[in-house]
Amino acid sequence: LMVCNSSVFDVDMFKTVWKPVVSAIAYAFITFDDDYTIERAITGFRQCATLARHFGMADVFDYVVVQLSQATGLISELPSSQVPNWPTVDIDGQSVTVSSLSVKFGTNLKGQLAAVVLFNIVNGNGNALREGWTQVISAIESRERP
Repeated sequence: LMVCNSSVFDVDMFKTVWKPVVSAIAYAFITFDDDYTIERAITGFRQCATLARHFGMADVFDYVVVQLSQATGLISELPSSQVPNWPTVDIDGQSVTVSSLSVKFGTNLKGQLAAVVLFNIVNGNGNALREGWTQVISAIESRERP
C-alpha cells in the first residue's frame, strides 16, 4: 500500500509560482475597486506571507512588502534636495505642518488599507525581511516628515 503525501511538492510549487502570483494580487489590488476583489487580494497577500514564513523564503516577504509599500502611496517621490513649502495650521495653540502627502494619504482609502496590511504582515515577521526593510522605513519616514 502506497501512501500519497500531497504536501511533499508544496514548497517546490510555491517556489515556482510565488512571484507571478504576488504580482497578479498586487495588480488586482491596485486596479480594481470592488470590495470583493480588494478583500481577496488582501487575503492573497496574507496567505503568501504565511507560506513564505512557513517555507523560510525571505525573498517572498521582501517582494510582498515592496508591492504593498508602493500601493500605500506613502513613499515620497520628492528628491531629497527639494524642500517643499508646506502650509501650517494652528490646532489647539500648536502649529502643525500639513504636507501634501498627508492630505493625499488621508483621502486614499486603498492606500490606508495597504498600509494596514503591510504593517500587519511585517509585525511578527520582521526577521524574515531582508531588502524589504528599506520600503518599510521609507513609508515610515514619509509619514514622519512635516
